[in-house]
Amino acid sequence: MIRRKQSLPLALTAAVIMAAVLAVEAAVAPAAAGDGIIEAAIEADVEIEKVYAIERRPTRTGVEMHRTEGRISDGRLRITDLPTDAIFDLRFETPRGVIEGWDAANLPRSDYVEEQPLSEESRKEIFDKIANMARRGFFDEVEVLDIQGNIQNAAVLLRQVRTRPFVGGGYRRGERVHRVDRQQWEDPEEHTWQPHRDLPWYAIERLRLMPEEFDKLSRVYARHLGGIKLTPRRPRADLGRLRLPTPEGGAYAVDPENRRIAPVQLKPDPGEGAEGDRRDQSEQAVSPRALEQDVDSMPTQGDSP
Repeated sequence: MIRRKQSLPLALTAAVIMAAVLAVEAAVAPAAAGDGIIEAAIEADVEIEKVYAIERRPTRTGVEMHRTEGRISDGRLRITDLPTDAIFDLRFETPRGVIEGWDAANLPRSDYVEEQPLSEESRKEIFDKIANMARRGFFDEVEVLDIQGNIQNAAVLLRQVRTRPFVGGGYRRGERVHRVDRQQWEDPEEHTWQPHRDLPWYAIERLRLMPEEFDKLSRVYARHLGGIKLTPRRPRADLGRLRLPTPEGGAYAVDPENRRIAPVQLKPDPGEGAEGDRRDQSEQAVSPRALEQDVDSMPTQGDSP
């Protein structure tokens, strides 16, 4: 295998990590108008009530989320007036649930002339590190819905759920927290995988739901409906014919053929069982400080884009 270049040493300090953590809260704002266009021929077995192009743009103060509503007429999707220096994920709202695109496409190439795939050993190392970070974290359930990448870079779609009571953040008795993040990992020296130094993760969706709402949650995450990049030299993206998956309840990911992807459960640890894992975290159920990052400023169901 021939490498194109040598990478700089990885220096992921605690200060960098803290700065990244402070830069992930999403703010919904109207999108800046531009000349960009996204088009596609849509096939679906369910009515499409609304469709959006979602842009998540990193800024000094956080990740700003901009959304532009589109329309579908005679089976043709068209979203106009988009900025031409941005990456978009499509979001379709239906009576059966939400179909959400996510960006697995815009990862750096590896240093090899011939691209090398993400190995099973690398996947396992990333999973083990996420599980270790999640072990004493706020959430009770953590699972990887999808992972894509190459020998040096990976994008992870991570779902986390809190079912136990917690203190702070305007908690309502019986409330559940559902969160889906896009994480980015890197291993430029092929020595150890680390969260990406600039933007290790951002939230795709954060919901606080009562039990009856949580039981009705219906989300499908599809990588082939995200990561649509527009540039001044390529302001128009025609995605061809898109066959949409039909939400079937719960939260899961599908591949480009709309086949359901089996999630990888990281917490509770399948080898230890839920009780041991919950005992390890019991003190966090009454710790307001531990909740600030994960709960404060989270939208309720009605605030989700």
